[in-house]
Amino acid sequence: AKHCPRLTYLDVAEQAVTSEGVRCLAEGCRDLRQLKLSYCGSVTGVGVTAVARNCPQLQSINISWCCEVGGAGIHELAGGCPQLGDVRLAHCNLGNAGVMALTSLNHITQLDLSSCTQSYLH
Repeated sequence: AKHCPRLTYLDVAEQAVTSEGVRCLAEGCRDLRQLKLSYCGSVTGVGVTAVARNCPQLQSINISWCCEVGGAGIHELAGGCPQLGDVRLAHCNLGNAGVMALTSLNHITQLDLSSCTQSYLH
């Protein structure tokens, strides 16, 4: 990642990416605008928090089926990436804090919360 500091789009969906790998990517690719991590089951809130703290220009993220992210990671993401307009969280465990944090995103145009495991979404 340190050799790609101008990278703006990254799709590593369905790869064996870990939170440590996401942290390295986020620290080295601070200009990311679009990030696809769907079906990366080893990505947790730690990885998403690294994205939130290092990629403030992020406009689109897909972490569908990253079931270990949780509401705290979503809260960090919403606070650190205010330009988010496309957020895909299908099959994630959001919690109240995660959903409430999403309401702070002023640029949101697409939001996928399908099959999230939170009773108020059913």
